[in-house]
Amino acid sequence: MADPGDSKTERESPVTIDTTELLKVSYCDFALIHKLLKDPPGPNAKLRAAIAALPDIL
Repeated sequence: MADPGDSKTERESPVTIDTTELLKVSYCDFALIHKLLKDPPGPNAKLRAAIAALPDIL
């Protein structure tokens, strides 16, 4: 049996953390991003169709 601590995801996770990017945005862009995160828009027709196509197990 494989060691659970030896999974590909766990070996790659430090790389993912190390390559995180910091973006500089203007105040206007930051305000828009903040607004969208605080009050996101509802799902559009394409997203609703994708959700409806998901298996019932999820």
